Formats: sequence, structure tokens, C-alpha cells
Amino acid sequence: MYSKQIDILIACIEMLSETPALTTAKKTELMQTVIDTLSKYPKPTEKGDTKEPERAELAAFLLTSTVRNTAKLIILGYMEFDKEFLRLVGKLDWALSLLTQSE
Repeated sequence: MYSKQIDILIACIEMLSETPALTTAKKTELMQTVIDTLSKYPKPTEKGDTKEPERAELAAFLLTSTVRNTAKLIILGYMEFDKEFLRLVGKLDWALSLLTQSE
């Protein structure tokens, strides 16, 4: 049911799992790749759709949106990669668990 969303989340988690000690430039590149990947994450409902999304679907979307925004703030220098790294992975894991539990 949520295979596209799950694939996107797994791809981002895998990208972030390969980051033991990156240079600043590589961290910026990684954050941009995460943003680009998450930009493919579908919205829970289309504009004008009267059907309410499932709670888990909406929560997962909001978590991925938070990760995307945090990655943008890291690129802009307002947040530190090393301080936010575990939170990014945690939010992606949480979104993934919400979707897999509701399937």
C-alpha cells in the first residue's frame, strides 16, 4: 500500500548509514541528496481531495517533511549535521515504522 513511501524512506536511511566521518562538503552533498530523494515522497492527499488521509500516513509525511526541512537548515548553516544526525535517522525510522505497522 505504501511501497513508494517505504522505498524512499529506506533509501534515505541507507544513505545516512554510510556517514561515519564526512567532510563538510560531503555532508552538504549528502543533505542535498536526502532532500532530493524526499522531494519524491508523495503527499498524503491531493489538493481539493475531500478524503482524509490515514493518521499513520499523515504522520509519516509530516516526519519526512521535518527531515527535509532540517536538511535544508543544515545546508544553510543554521543547524549542525553532527547534532541533528541521530534525530534525522530517528524520524525516518519512525515514519517507516508507522507505514509498515499500518499495512
